[in-house]
Amino acid sequence: QCTAEGGKIYRKLKSEAAKIDNTRPFSGSAQRVQICCETDSVLQPMDVAGINYEVWNWEKVHTKYPEKPIIATEMTCMQTMRGELEYSPEKLLFDDYSTENHWFGMTAFETWKFVMNCPYLAGVFNHSAFDHRGEPQPLGYPLISCSYGAMDSCGFPKTLYYVFQS
Repeated sequence: QCTAEGGKIYRKLKSEAAKIDNTRPFSGSAQRVQICCETDSVLQPMDVAGINYEVWNWEKVHTKYPEKPIIATEMTCMQTMRGELEYSPEKLLFDDYSTENHWFGMTAFETWKFVMNCPYLAGVFNHSAFDHRGEPQPLGYPLISCSYGAMDSCGFPKTLYYVFQS
């Protein structure tokens, strides 16, 4: 992503996609964006700059590309379990309010503090809409699913679903 080769691949993909539909802006997502800002990377050809997790680098991207809107393309690994009231790694449980910084990144509430102070940020996408099989970090086996979704694996909304909705 953060190399000239990454920028070249993005430009090629954007060119091919524009042959089908050139009426919408093109975006993507990038990590290690400090490096991306120093090279001819994927950020340069994006119409809307997408950044994963790195809230501390939003300002760097905005300074480098002030004309581009920015979206947080993958944020808030809000490991939650519907109905659980406290975080208990010993019992392999996450609280329903994402009050703990469980593994990496920030809680939803910590993220929103940054969002509210960034007028150039167009929006935030949660890590995933639904819990899904795989990615059982940080606790691992015997867990087999991730609990990052705004809804559980049956499609029932969790508490933070309503927080994001509001």
